[in-house]
Amino acid sequence: MRLRVFALAFVAPLAGCLANSIIDSTVGNGSTVLPALESAPYDSLGTAKLSWQRFATTAGSFRGIYLLNGATRTTQSLLATRALDRAMQHPTTGALVYGAQTATGNSIFDLYTTRLSDSVETRLSSGTETEQYPSWSPNGSLIYYSYRLNGKTTVARQAPTAGAIRDTLVLVDSQTVSWIIDSPIAVNAAGRMALVVNSSGWRIWAVDFAGTNRVKLREDIRSGIGPIFQGVQWSPDGTKIAFLELNYDVADQLTSTTVKTMNPDGTGEVSYVTVNTLPFSFNATSLNDFSLCWLDATRIAFTALGNDRASHVYIVHFAGASKLTQVTSNSGVFDRGVSCRQ
Repeated sequence: MRLRVFALAFVAPLAGCLANSIIDSTVGNGSTVLPALESAPYDSLGTAKLSWQRFATTAGSFRGIYLLNGATRTTQSLLATRALDRAMQHPTTGALVYGAQTATGNSIFDLYTTRLSDSVETRLSSGTETEQYPSWSPNGSLIYYSYRLNGKTTVARQAPTAGAIRDTLVLVDSQTVSWIIDSPIAVNAAGRMALVVNSSGWRIWAVDFAGTNRVKLREDIRSGIGPIFQGVQWSPDGTKIAFLELNYDVADQLTSTTVKTMNPDGTGEVSYVTVNTLPFSFNATSLNDFSLCWLDATRIAFTALGNDRASHVYIVHFAGASKLTQVTSNSGVFDRGVSCRQ
């Protein structure tokens, strides 16, 4: 059976890998800096800033975050000793928000932020809830998925300060089955959410934070061959929604990842580029993550498995004829959790 819930998939192998700070001076292989990137195609970024996480597998024992700045043509890297649940850039300050494992037995995750200017880390939440898939609203509020031990799936929104009061929305379908959120929640300037849900099938929904005006944009309820939807994100002007469609063969193995866009009402679907991989079972690794972000109105960065079965970062530039750039190519790592800001 296909591994259905990516959010918790990578927790087990990293349990116990905790530290007091996201940024640390040493890693498991004794290094004090992250390895240099194999490439830095700044021209493909325009003037945007792109970050992603790198989990080493056969290339040494380390975890870290790389940040590329297209405007200054510079690269910054941060060592990360936590089992990170993505690291998303604040739309203006660039501060990172991420989930970090704070308990091992029941895989509890809490939210943290780190300022890039001085590496100061702030813990934003604690308790018996697993809080994952954090992202930023355009106004700088945090929005994230919180799984409560009573079985309720909750979307939470709060200011990025410790102890802030949060607004919540409990998500269930018409049969009161709890939704399982399976990608960071995207929010446009009007506060409308787009999210991927795995609940008796894979769906993409658009909904107001109050739970009103709920529209099902995509659905696949087949129990066999996919597709699976991932990485939903609003375009910078809010007129398009981008998402990844993961495609499978008859043996239920991943064969390709396609970048698509649609209108906010689900019409007007366009496919831009497909990245193929050798047939691959999710159960073969616990580090899979499929994500995308808009660098600008005509560029999307995303992660996908290449023909080496390793996860890489790509950029598709679709002004005129679509052009695909592979940003990373190291087969000994998994690159995951892309985040963009203009």
